[in-house]
Amino acid sequence: MYGQFHAPVPSTRLYFAYGNNLWLEHMANRCPESVYVGRAVLPDHCWYIDRKGVANIASHTGSTVHGLVFEITANDEIRLDRSERIKHGSYTKEYKRVNLYETPEPMQMFTRQMVKDGGPKQIIKRFGYSIRTIEKYGHADVLVYFSQSFVLNGQACDHFVGQMNRGIRDAISLGVPQAYFKNVVRKWIPRRENLHNPERLNQRSLVNYQAPILSARRPTRITGGRRFTKDLGNETDYQTPHLIIEVCRY
Repeated sequence: MYGQFHAPVPSTRLYFAYGNNLWLEHMANRCPESVYVGRAVLPDHCWYIDRKGVANIASHTGSTVHGLVFEITANDEIRLDRSERIKHGSYTKEYKRVNLYETPEPMQMFTRQMVKDGGPKQIIKRFGYSIRTIEKYGHADVLVYFSQSFVLNGQACDHFVGQMNRGIRDAISLGVPQAYFKNVVRKWIPRRENLHNPERLNQRSLVNYQAPILSARRPTRITGGRRFTKDLGNETDYQTPHLIIEVCRY
């Protein structure tokens, strides 16, 4: 539907979620007209927590950011602009090219309906198939929100940690590799039971960050509506070269 030979109708656009909008209930509240499309990988960017205590991304060659893609309406975009304080300069937005793993069409439903029906695990159980074995692979230009104003590293605020933990749960259910969260996001986001652990990262200006790089093993590129005939790769096969980030520049 949205692979490399397709595009959304002009009244809608594709949006890439990599922070607390991975939590489907949160996304449904922010963008009630949104439709889930699939998961995606944004190349040459890294994921981190900025000094506001929320997720941000920055250009970084070789690193990748995983997330979920939704089709949103113009009204949804207005709501996102308001929540991300676009007019105040807190965030900016632009289209970026991602590798899109489109979910089967029966799974492409309103986000609010997916939440109402019990979440992704219940939906997948109802359809009775493995998401990753029948995804369609392609490329798409998606709308991405990020901050150029708050670029110093920070510590995730408590309410954001709770939202991200729910988002991690939903994203893994929808096929985002668990190893990505383990090797990247968990450097910044503790599990809920560890929320008050004194060992949490607490440096705001300099944080040791393990940037993920996917191994050379890549999904087989296919075109049209053909299905994958083999596994997309070992989800645990990540390399994490040491990288110190102080100020992320675009």
